[in-house]
Amino acid sequence: GDGDGDGDGDGDGDGNGDGDGENERKKDIFKFFPKDVRPSDCVVIAGAGATSTLHRDPYTWTGTSLCLEGTKIWRFIAPPGSVPSFASEHESKSRSQSQSQNIDSYSGVNLVDDALQSYRLPSVAWDDESDLYLSSGWQSDLSLYAHISEDVPSAEDFAIMEEDGVGEDEKMRIILDYAMNVNQLRPSDDILPVFMNGDSDSDGDGNDDGDDWPLVIWTVVQKPGDLLVIPAHWWHQTYAMEPSVAVASQRGGIDRDARRVILHILNTLEVDREDREKLPDILKRLIDDDSPNASAESPREIAKALFDWLKEN
Repeated sequence: GDGDGDGDGDGDGDGNGDGDGENERKKDIFKFFPKDVRPSDCVVIAGAGATSTLHRDPYTWTGTSLCLEGTKIWRFIAPPGSVPSFASEHESKSRSQSQSQNIDSYSGVNLVDDALQSYRLPSVAWDDESDLYLSSGWQSDLSLYAHISEDVPSAEDFAIMEEDGVGEDEKMRIILDYAMNVNQLRPSDDILPVFMNGDSDSDGDGNDDGDDWPLVIWTVVQKPGDLLVIPAHWWHQTYAMEPSVAVASQRGGIDRDARRVILHILNTLEVDREDREKLPDILKRLIDDDSPNASAESPREIAKALFDWLKEN
């Protein structure tokens, strides 16, 4: 027995019974966070016409959304480092910043943060009485759906279409046409000029860096049964053309996410370079960009080392 009533013997409550070896290494690092700070899944219920805030996620995790009912429009703003024609330029410019463990600068997402006039929202406290936050997301008061045309169909319009025999394929075509049209669903007026003109002083030092870069908005229509993966550093916002229900989750996989998640926590806590030299070896190997064996570490041991160190410091 494992004491929590699930009978799996691995201590994380998922029923797999795979507490050691290769199977454990493939697990989500968040599974091994203390329960009081462990991110959890949530059910998202959106009424027709509802929009989420424009934001990017805390912990810089990889997010997922599983749509159970209804349809939802997603719009994403890609960081410059993910746009093929600009990725090499931003990678070379930000390599030194990456080596100084500023993972956000390496992606170029800080340019998007500035352009969207973003601010930070602390998300997870160490305990109920503490002001120590492990993570902080990004949010903007701008919107990718600030101006909605009267021509955009309502949930009632879609119900009438269904009664008139309009099939599901035709309905999806109509939704997609509106979703892709930035005149029918128009972003805030402050967004387009900033992005299209670029940010020639991206580092704020008063010099013209020549960092013009394009607005890249990716649009997706999510329907029931669709599982959407939300990359780290991608700003996103949803608009529900009809009522919808979805389950939002997050992942901190050892190969792609764990280093980024740990760096985010250290940056949020303002752990400086001197203190990082005192980190346990397993954490130093993980955040070392040049470490060849970082992805071979155990997520259980990484989480244990992190929280033991936090308690001591």
